Amino acid sequence: MEEYSYFFIFFLLPSAAVEMAEQNDCFVVGLVCRHHLSDFPHIIHMTPGVSLTKRGDSVGQQYLTPEEAVLENGSDLIIVGRGIYEAKDPVASAEQYRGRAYDAYLSRITSMDK
Repeated sequence: MEEYSYFFIFFLLPSAAVEMAEQNDCFVVGLVCRHHLSDFPHIIHMTPGVSLTKRGDSVGQQYLTPEEAVLENGSDLIIVGRGIYEAKDPVASAEQYRGRAYDAYLSRITSMDK
């Protein structure tokens, strides 16, 4: 008999998604979210909709800067799309995002030590 693996995406209330993640930490590595949702140290918080400048777009998406995502909202990773692939120089753009997110992360963990 063949075995199949199915992955399902559930659109849940944040509290239900966090509870599932925390109860299944051997399987779930993180959450895609706009704000820090769990204090479990092994849950990675990944924030989409990040731009070098705070703005909105024609479809209503509101962007966060890397600093807002990491410092204010507690994200561990930022998810960037159009800000890189639509840039005149995607490599330079990716380096800017990486640098600003990393600097914000260092600032956040440094302030936690104080």
